Amino acid sequence: MDRIAQLQNLILRAKQAYYHGNKPLMEDIEYDALEDELRGLDPENSVLHMTGCPLPSDGILEKATHRIHMGSQDKVNTEEEFRKWYAKNAQGQKLHVSLKGDGASAAAYYDSDEFVMGISRGDGIIGEDITANIAKFKGLPLRVSNFGGSIRFEAILTKADWAITGGKNPRNQGSGIIGRKDGTESEHITVYAFDVASHTTFATETEKSLFLQSIGVNPMPWKTVDSADEAVEYYNFMMEARGEGNSGGLPFWIDGIVIKIDDLAVQEELGLSPSGKYHKGQVAWKPDEEGATTILRSIVLTGGHTGNIIPNARFDPVEVGGTTVRRAILNNWEEIERLGIAVGDTIFVVKANEIIPKLRRVVDRVYECPECGFSGTLKEQEEHHKLCLAMQ
Repeated sequence: MDRIAQLQNLILRAKQAYYHGNKPLMEDIEYDALEDELRGLDPENSVLHMTGCPLPSDGILEKATHRIHMGSQDKVNTEEEFRKWYAKNAQGQKLHVSLKGDGASAAAYYDSDEFVMGISRGDGIIGEDITANIAKFKGLPLRVSNFGGSIRFEAILTKADWAITGGKNPRNQGSGIIGRKDGTESEHITVYAFDVASHTTFATETEKSLFLQSIGVNPMPWKTVDSADEAVEYYNFMMEARGEGNSGGLPFWIDGIVIKIDDLAVQEELGLSPSGKYHKGQVAWKPDEEGATTILRSIVLTGGHTGNIIPNARFDPVEVGGTTVRRAILNNWEEIERLGIAVGDTIFVVKANEIIPKLRRVVDRVYECPECGFSGTLKEQEEHHKLCLAMQ
């Protein structure tokens, strides 16, 4: 990013804070010095002739349509599943591997060098207009010379900024900040870009990442590898750095890595899945579901919106994926029978797709013998049952 571009963006951010923020970013004398320096380098720069600030202060959270569909990736959870994907789609290809930031996806749109609109991912076609908030994010310039198009990114509350804002976890706190109508604390959100679309022609994903970096956009950390073995090595290294429950040394939460065939022509040839939702040439490798054990206390019946009676599990509160859960829908009676659950069981609870609390299995059970009153775990139950049979 050259000095003119740096000055443009510093001035625009100062204008945004002055006209629409809670407090200025700098003193007037500092702002004047920036304009003077820019005037010396580029006397006709449009930023110098701008009146006020072009970005809105309110009106966010209106529905907005993406110019280009924000697609997604299919996912794998194990090395075996990844290698199957590789053998089917990417055999012999270089791979672009990057962190999968645990934040909220959005897109920034530029016309004639200027940032003009920001839209949350939504359903990939229609999202919410969060232009005013995005203008305050770190890692995204408000002006890019000779650029028009879109930049897609993950909006992330880093661990350092989470320590400032507080909240249950950075994922939920960050999502809340991004959607605030008054833009409060948006300056604590950092952009990590993962895609760009413009008049510039790119041959590889690596070229895209380098381009984003060159125009002053903060790219998602990435690496180009030559084989499936190297991708596996990258995944293992990053997951170790992530640590259990994202407690490791990475600066922000991740929920896996994203793997893309580096050659964009090969990606284009593979195309999309039949549903149109996934790129066949890309896949997200996410770790197995995080979960925790707790005690099942009751099964409560509730009415569904279709009139069905739905069983719900109630259990001792437990931390799963950074939030406290105490209940889970069991969907139907067949699921209760399949799981073989009973009140008092020690159960394993996860968040399906990292959102919905789900009871996965029975871990242990306290058993009381109806004949002699013996109480014990499942394993102890088996031994006691054998003993009872031998004594008959």
